[in-house]
Amino acid sequence: MITHPAAGWRIREYQSQDRYDCEDVFAECVSQFTWLAEPQAAPSQWVDTQRYLSTWVAEVGESRETEVVGFLMLSARTAYVNYLLVELDWRFCGIGQGLLDVARDFTGVPLTLDVDEENIRAIEAYRALGFAPVSTRAVGGRRQIRLEGR
Repeated sequence: MITHPAAGWRIREYQSQDRYDCEDVFAECVSQFTWLAEPQAAPSQWVDTQRYLSTWVAEVGESRETEVVGFLMLSARTAYVNYLLVELDWRFCGIGQGLLDVARDFTGVPLTLDVDEENIRAIEAYRALGFAPVSTRAVGGRRQIRLEGR
């Protein structure tokens, strides 16, 4: 577990009871993606997350009163970040960087991820965290940028 006492958050491994909290984070975050033509469904991988993917959650609060405020879902075999989402109120508190650090330590190699071209804030944040664009591609009528981290 990684903790940031001053900011009040900690990162731990995903547990099956986190599913619905993570789905709430997902729904809140993608609702802000105004460029998407259709609502996005929560990841279908939740059921298999412990089998095929590695997932960590960021939580705040004490003991029984904790709240999941972000998560990272990683395909460890390929070091690909499937999802990295942090609630709006908890952005710029180091949670995204903390989740990426955990994933990077877990894989031991540079991470890759895709971001919609329209998601300028995310692209800027990833670049500030050491990610660089390596390619672009069209996916479902959208253009995505593939970024690779250090």
